[in-house]
Amino acid sequence: MSDRVNKSRHKKTEQTTSLWLIALSRCIEMPTCSFCEGRKTRCLSSEKDSSRCTECIRFKRGNCDMHGLSPLQVEKIVAQHSAAEAALDDAEEELERATAKVRRLRKQRKLWAEKIARAVHRDLDTIEELDRVEAEELAKEQQARA
Repeated sequence: MSDRVNKSRHKKTEQTTSLWLIALSRCIEMPTCSFCEGRKTRCLSSEKDSSRCTECIRFKRGNCDMHGLSPLQVEKIVAQHSAAEAALDDAEEELERATAKVRRLRKQRKLWAEKIARAVHRDLDTIEELDRVEAEELAKEQQARA
Protein backbone atom coordinates (compact mmCIF):
# COMPACT_ATOMS: atom_id res chain seq x y z
CA MET A 1 0.00 0.00 0.00
CA SER A 2 1.04 3.49 -0.69
CA ASP A 3 1.39 6.08 2.02
CA ARG A 4 0.32 8.84 -0.36
CA VAL A 5 -2.47 11.11 0.71
CA ASN A 6 -5.07 11.83 -1.92
CA LYS A 7 -5.50 15.56 -2.25
CA SER A 8 -8.95 16.73 -3.08
CA ARG A 9 -9.23 18.65 -6.31
CA HIS A 10 -10.57 22.14 -6.45
CA LYS A 11 -14.24 22.17 -7.41
CA LYS A 12 -13.67 24.46 -10.41
CA THR A 13 -10.97 22.11 -11.73
CA GLU A 14 -13.38 19.18 -11.47
CA GLN A 15 -16.06 21.16 -13.31
CA THR A 16 -13.65 22.10 -16.10
CA THR A 17 -12.47 18.50 -16.41
CA SER A 18 -16.08 17.25 -16.52
CA LEU A 19 -17.03 19.76 -19.19
CA TRP A 20 -13.95 18.81 -21.20
CA LEU A 21 -14.75 15.07 -20.96
CA ILE A 22 -18.38 15.67 -21.99
CA ALA A 23 -17.26 17.75 -24.96
CA LEU A 24 -14.74 15.05 -25.94
CA SER A 25 -17.32 12.27 -25.70
CA ARG A 26 -19.70 13.88 -28.21
CA CYS A 27 -17.43 16.03 -30.30
CA ILE A 28 -17.32 16.94 -33.94
CA GLU A 29 -14.67 18.82 -35.84
CA MET A 30 -15.51 22.52 -36.15
CA PRO A 31 -14.00 25.38 -38.14
CA THR A 32 -10.83 26.20 -36.22
CA CYS A 33 -10.91 28.95 -33.65
CA SER A 34 -7.98 31.36 -33.47
CA PHE A 35 -6.52 29.56 -30.43
CA CYS A 36 -6.48 26.14 -32.16
CA GLU A 37 -5.24 27.71 -35.37
CA GLY A 38 -2.34 29.30 -33.50
CA ARG A 39 -1.48 25.99 -31.85
CA LYS A 40 -2.06 24.05 -35.11
CA THR A 41 -4.48 21.60 -33.46
CA ARG A 42 -7.83 20.25 -34.54
CA CYS A 43 -10.78 22.22 -33.23
CA LEU A 44 -13.26 19.81 -31.66
CA SER A 45 -16.47 20.73 -29.91
CA SER A 46 -19.67 19.20 -28.66
CA GLU A 47 -22.24 20.20 -31.22
CA LYS A 48 -24.90 20.96 -28.58
CA ASP A 49 -23.34 21.30 -25.14
CA SER A 50 -20.63 23.92 -25.44
CA SER A 51 -19.89 27.30 -26.90
CA ARG A 52 -16.17 26.56 -26.63
CA CYS A 53 -13.97 23.97 -28.28
CA THR A 54 -12.23 21.25 -26.30
CA GLU A 55 -8.84 22.99 -26.37
CA CYS A 56 -10.30 26.27 -25.08
CA ILE A 57 -12.06 24.33 -22.30
CA ARG A 58 -8.89 22.41 -21.46
CA PHE A 59 -6.76 25.56 -21.24
CA LYS A 60 -9.52 27.45 -19.39
CA ARG A 61 -9.86 30.13 -22.04
CA GLY A 62 -12.85 32.37 -21.38
CA ASN A 63 -13.89 32.80 -24.97
CA CYS A 64 -13.65 30.76 -28.12
CA ASP A 65 -14.30 32.26 -31.52
CA MET A 66 -15.15 29.03 -33.33
CA HIS A 67 -18.65 30.37 -34.05
CA GLY A 68 -17.34 33.61 -35.51
CA LEU A 69 -17.18 37.04 -33.99
CA SER A 70 -19.63 38.12 -31.33
CA PRO A 71 -21.48 41.43 -31.73
CA LEU A 72 -19.29 42.91 -28.99
CA GLN A 73 -16.13 41.87 -30.84
CA VAL A 74 -17.49 43.40 -34.05
CA GLU A 75 -18.26 46.64 -32.17
CA LYS A 76 -14.72 46.73 -30.80
CA ILE A 77 -13.24 46.19 -34.26
CA VAL A 78 -15.45 48.91 -35.75
CA ALA A 79 -14.48 51.30 -32.93
CA GLN A 80 -10.77 50.60 -33.52
CA HIS A 81 -11.23 51.13 -37.25
CA SER A 82 -13.08 54.42 -36.67
CA ALA A 83 -10.37 55.63 -34.31
CA ALA A 84 -7.68 54.75 -36.86
CA GLU A 85 -9.61 56.58 -39.61
CA ALA A 86 -9.99 59.66 -37.40
CA ALA A 87 -6.28 59.63 -36.58
CA LEU A 88 -5.46 59.32 -40.28
CA ASP A 89 -7.77 62.24 -41.13
CA ASP A 90 -6.14 64.37 -38.42
CA ALA A 91 -2.66 63.49 -39.68
CA GLU A 92 -3.63 64.31 -43.28
CA GLU A 93 -5.05 67.70 -42.21
CA GLU A 94 -1.87 68.44 -40.26
CA LEU A 95 0.21 67.44 -43.29
CA GLU A 96 -1.84 69.77 -45.53
CA ARG A 97 -1.31 72.68 -43.09
CA ALA A 98 2.42 71.97 -42.93
CA THR A 99 2.64 71.71 -46.74
CA ALA A 100 0.83 75.04 -47.13
CA LYS A 101 3.23 76.64 -44.64
CA VAL A 102 6.23 75.27 -46.55
CA ARG A 103 4.80 76.70 -49.80
CA ARG A 104 4.32 80.14 -48.17
CA LEU A 105 7.84 80.13 -46.76
CA ARG A 106 9.34 79.11 -50.12
CA LYS A 107 7.40 81.90 -51.84
CA GLN A 108 8.66 84.41 -49.26
CA ARG A 109 12.21 83.13 -49.72
CA LYS A 110 11.90 83.55 -53.49
CA LEU A 111 10.52 87.11 -53.12
CA TRP A 112 13.33 88.03 -50.72
CA ALA A 113 15.94 86.58 -53.09
CA GLU A 114 14.50 88.66 -55.94
CA LYS A 115 14.43 91.77 -53.76
CA ILE A 116 18.04 91.23 -52.67
CA ALA A 117 19.08 90.73 -56.31
CA ARG A 118 17.38 94.03 -57.26
CA ALA A 119 19.10 95.82 -54.37
CA VAL A 120 22.51 94.45 -55.40
CA HIS A 121 21.83 95.32 -59.05
CA ARG A 122 21.11 98.96 -58.05
CA ASP A 123 24.12 99.14 -55.69
CA LEU A 124 21.89 99.72 -52.65
CA ASP A 125 23.08 98.75 -49.18
CA THR A 126 19.74 97.85 -47.56
CA ILE A 127 16.34 96.53 -48.49
CA GLU A 128 14.80 99.66 -46.94
CA GLU A 129 16.65 101.81 -49.49
CA LEU A 130 15.36 99.55 -52.27
CA ASP A 131 11.79 99.89 -50.96
CA ARG A 132 12.15 103.69 -50.86
CA VAL A 133 13.61 103.88 -54.40
CA GLU A 134 10.95 101.55 -55.82
CA ALA A 135 8.18 103.54 -54.10
CA GLU A 136 9.53 106.77 -55.64
CA GLU A 137 9.70 105.14 -59.09
CA LEU A 138 6.14 103.85 -58.73
CA ALA A 139 4.91 107.31 -57.73
CA LYS A 140 6.65 108.86 -60.77
CA GLU A 141 5.05 106.25 -63.08
CA GLN A 142 1.61 106.95 -61.65
CA GLN A 143 2.09 110.72 -62.08
CA ALA A 144 3.22 110.18 -65.66
CA ARG A 145 0.08 108.13 -66.41
CA ALA A 146 -2.22 110.71 -64.88
